[in-house]
Amino acid sequence: MLVFSLLVFGALLTANYPLPWKLAAIVFALGAFGYGIYVVVLAIRAKTGPAVPMMVLIGAFLAGWMGLQATAMAVVWPIQSQYETCLSGAVTETGTRHCQEQYVQQLEDMTGRLLQMPGAPSAP
Repeated sequence: MLVFSLLVFGALLTANYPLPWKLAAIVFALGAFGYGIYVVVLAIRAKTGPAVPMMVLIGAFLAGWMGLQATAMAVVWPIQSQYETCLSGAVTETGTRHCQEQYVQQLEDMTGRLLQMPGAPSAP
């Protein structure tokens, strides 16, 4: 249980770091998810009651969610990296708002290009 807790904590901690350290959250999350399933099986076999498996399943779900978020950040690495650099230099609310608007615009441009690729589903 300690190993599982440390893996979930590692995923939580590294998910908040800037790129490229954020990618470590994927490794921690995969480890926590896999080890969490193992702990759930052990807990069910040991007939510990519903509390331990439920707690571990919630932690495994949390780790999986953080892993998906870190994977999404890896997919948009260049845009995310520019956003983090912009935010680190933004001193005022106006600067922060400008960074956010630029980030959203770049994401919209990227998704627009993806939707225009041959074989992509057409927009409704």
